[in-house]
Amino acid sequence: MARIVGHDGKVLRFVPLHQEREYAVPFEQLSDTTQKQILEYCPTSFLQLDENWDRKNSHAGLDNTTIKDLVILLGQWLTRNAPQPSRFNSVFNSAFLVEFSWFDRSWLYGPLLDSPIKLFDDIYYLESLQEVRHRLHEALEMGRSQAVITDGFPMNSFRLWMFPVRREYRYARGYENLNRISGYNTLGIMVDRQDQIVAVECLRTSDVPMLDRSDLWEANTIHFLGLKKKFAADATVLVHTPTGSLKKEFGSFSGEAAHLGSFSGDAVHMTEVMFFSSDQNPIRYSISNKKPLSYSRMYMPDGLARLIAYNIYINWR
Repeated sequence: MARIVGHDGKVLRFVPLHQEREYAVPFEQLSDTTQKQILEYCPTSFLQLDENWDRKNSHAGLDNTTIKDLVILLGQWLTRNAPQPSRFNSVFNSAFLVEFSWFDRSWLYGPLLDSPIKLFDDIYYLESLQEVRHRLHEALEMGRSQAVITDGFPMNSFRLWMFPVRREYRYARGYENLNRISGYNTLGIMVDRQDQIVAVECLRTSDVPMLDRSDLWEANTIHFLGLKKKFAADATVLVHTPTGSLKKEFGSFSGEAAHLGSFSGDAVHMTEVMFFSSDQNPIRYSISNKKPLSYSRMYMPDGLARLIAYNIYINWR
């Protein structure tokens, strides 16, 4: 008996039962039947969390503003019939979390070999951070990292790397294109315990676009991965979750897949956040007359979103 760590279609990595050392065996040494089963059913990698990732946080409580924002966001992502965003401004509805009272190990599974999961632009779920930095060396400057301490996220399991995007790269590849790295000043990459990429947050702070949407809801959290909240009571954070934000391929959204009770391992969620610092609320006044300080997008796979919902149900209810 052994625990499979991952594979690339050429080499299988595993840890024997009751051992900690990792071993590798070439596919050519496996039987044809075993090779076929691994390729068809075994993920190439798995999400690696801290051993005690689900222990109760000392700040646990549903009155936590970040937890409130997360529950709203998760409700929009994971439920088919989520309440209209305007209702969230006055009503905190976490009833859907009861559906996440149990843990599903499939939430930890990565993609199959022939079905990589694209998070954003040229960045894929559970690929090595080192590989991405090498591939995007022309786009990214030297980065810095910090532990992810966002309430609701598995504890001691993630780090967030922040990479400034090179100016020359932005202008050469499309400064205005918000669907590409070149559209942003900074790229945030969240990694697990094995430096595998698990989520992406893109931040634009210059020539910030105006998000003209009717279904915005107001929040306190500006950046979920880096846990940045608005710094003044009169500042405003507006969040938009596109209808059908479950993305199987870049730019292709499906509102019927991977909803509550129907986990889809290849789905990716996206949300947009605008941050205003003003003594006037853009919701009550004309948003077209306001200039936001920042615009960001967060991309997160469906399995991680469900894992966070489970963690909130267990530790914050």
